[in-house]
Amino acid sequence: MAFALNNNDDGFDVADDFKYSTKIMVFGVGGAGGNAVSHMVGAGVLDVDYVVANTDVAALRNKDGSKMHRIQIGRKTTRGQGAGNDPMRGQQSAEENREDIAKELDGVSMLFIAAGMGGGTGTGAAPVVSAIAKEKNILTVGVVTKPFDWEGAQKMQQAIKGISEMKKNVDALIIIPNDRVRQLKGSNITIKNAFEKVDEILCKAVTGIITLLHGNGYINVDFADICMALKDSGIAHMAIGTGKGDNKVDDALDEILNSPLLETSISGAKRGLLNISVPAADSMSLEEFDSLTKKIAEKFNPNARYKCGVEFDENLADDEISIIAVATDFEEEPVKQPAPQAKKAAPAQAQTAAPAQTQAAAPDAPAAEAAPAPSGTAASANLGYTESQDIELLLRKFQNKEN
Repeated sequence: MAFALNNNDDGFDVADDFKYSTKIMVFGVGGAGGNAVSHMVGAGVLDVDYVVANTDVAALRNKDGSKMHRIQIGRKTTRGQGAGNDPMRGQQSAEENREDIAKELDGVSMLFIAAGMGGGTGTGAAPVVSAIAKEKNILTVGVVTKPFDWEGAQKMQQAIKGISEMKKNVDALIIIPNDRVRQLKGSNITIKNAFEKVDEILCKAVTGIITLLHGNGYINVDFADICMALKDSGIAHMAIGTGKGDNKVDDALDEILNSPLLETSISGAKRGLLNISVPAADSMSLEEFDSLTKKIAEKFNPNARYKCGVEFDENLADDEISIIAVATDFEEEPVKQPAPQAKKAAPAQAQTAAPAQTQAAAPDAPAAEAAPAPSGTAASANLGYTESQDIELLLRKFQNKEN
C-alpha cells in the first residue's frame, strides 16, 4: 500500500509547517534592549519577529521601523522622555501600555526579553513584559546585563532588584555582567567599544539558542527539546565555543567550559542542550566526538537530562567546529567563575592572549532524582552522551563514513 503526504499551498509537506508555526520573538526593552535588537537585525538573524519598547521617543525614532515593531510606553507617565533612572517610572510606563504589549505577544511560542538592568525603563518595564508573557504561557528567556562597576552602587542595587523581579516570571534567565568586558579586554578599550561588545554578547546569547532550532544534520534539536531544557529552569548558562585545526575540539571545549564573559558555568546543571556544528559528515572522528561529549557530561549533574544535536554548517571551514551549550536547572545558584584578569602590556615576542581560566573541579554530588520532564516535551536520556538510540545511530553513520 502506498502512502502520500498531504501538501499545502506552498508545496511543502505538512510536517514542514511546524517550523513556521513556532513563532519566535525578541523583545528589547529600554535603551540597552533596543540596541541589542538593532545588533541582531544587523546580524541578519532570520525567522524572528523583533519588537522594541521604550519611554524615550528619540531612541525609538532611531530604530528601523521597517524591521521591528516600535512601542512607545508611558506617554502619560514620562511624556516621551526617559524614565530618569527610576525603575518605578519604567514599571508604571509598561503598565500604562499593558494592552499594547499583550497584543504584540499574541501567537508567540518563544520569547526572548533583552534589557539592561540598573536604569529606569529596562529595569522597571522588562519584568512587566515577562509577567504578561507568563500569563500567556509563552516559553520566555530573559537575557539581561548588569552595569559596570563605575556606574555606581545605586545602579547595581537597582539591577539586582530588577533581576530578582525578572526571575519570578521568566522560564530561564541569562545574566551578562558588563564589567567582564572591561576585565577581559584590558584598560585600553573605549566606552563605545565596551558597550558594542556587550551588545554582541547579548546577541550571541539569543541567537545561539535560536540557531538550535534551525539545525540540519544527523540529530536535530526541536522546540520540544528547547522546552525540556528551559521551561521553569531558573538561572541559565549559555556558551559558544569554536575551534580550528588539529586542536579544534579542545579549543572549542575550553571556550565552553571556561566562558570568560559570564559569571556562571555548566557545572551541576540538571538540564541542558548541546549542539555540535561541523562542515561535513566526515569532518569529525568518532574519537573526537566521544571525547567531546564525555568531557561535557562530566560537568553536568550525574542525573542530568539533555539533548545533543549534530548539524552540518557549510559556513564552517573544513577543519573547524562550533559548539553551543545551554545549561539550566541548577540545585543552587550556578557556580561563579573568577573574573578574568585584565591584559597587561607584553613584549612583542610574547603571547598576547590571556590564559584560559581553570575551572575548579566541583565536589562529587550525591545522586538525585531527575526532575520529571515538563508536559509536552520530548523524552530525554540520563546523561552519558545523549538519547541512546540517536547516539548509536550517529556513531554507526560516522563509522560507515570512515570506512
